[in-house]
This record gives sequence, C-alpha cells and structure tokens, in this order.
Amino acid sequence: MFAHSRSKNILFSTEERVKLWQEIAQDNPRIEVKSFKGLMVDFANKQNAKIIVRGLRAISDFEYELQIAETNLLRPAKHGKGKQPRGKPCI
Repeated sequence: MFAHSRSKNILFSTEERVKLWQEIAQDNPRIEVKSFKGLMVDFANKQNAKIIVRGLRAISDFEYELQIAETNLLRPAKHGKGKQPRGKPCI
C-alpha cells in the first residue's frame, strides 16, 4: 500500500512506486500492491489485509510506528462492536 502524499518530496510518484512493486511481486499471487488516500488502518480493514509491511530507517521510525500500531488497536471498529478485532502489534 502506498499513501498519496503531497507534502513529501519523493523521488517516484505514487503511480510509479505502485508499478515498480507490482512488477517485483508479479510472481506471488498472495501479494497485492495498491495505493490509497486517508488512514492506512482504514484502507487495510476495507481490504481485509492481514499483514502490513512498513519501512523503518531509524530508531525514531520504530518508536513512531509502535505508537501508531498501539493507537490502531484502540480505534473503534467500523461495525460498531467495540474495539478492532486485533491482537498485539507486531513490528
């Protein structure tokens, strides 16, 4: 999944990144490469994603991603039945 972001100065456009990763993953039918707008957790839920792979460049990235993962565990479920049906964050 690639988020559309106008605020970041990126080398490749979202469309180019999606195409590159689709070419890399073309031999594995279990991998889908898509772009989205909005919150990743909402998009992942709509896609029934089981795994999200995120890139980490520094320790500060890990700390940030851990906070995001813990926050996502506390988000109300879209179907109105309490919290998201998830386990512990795995980073």
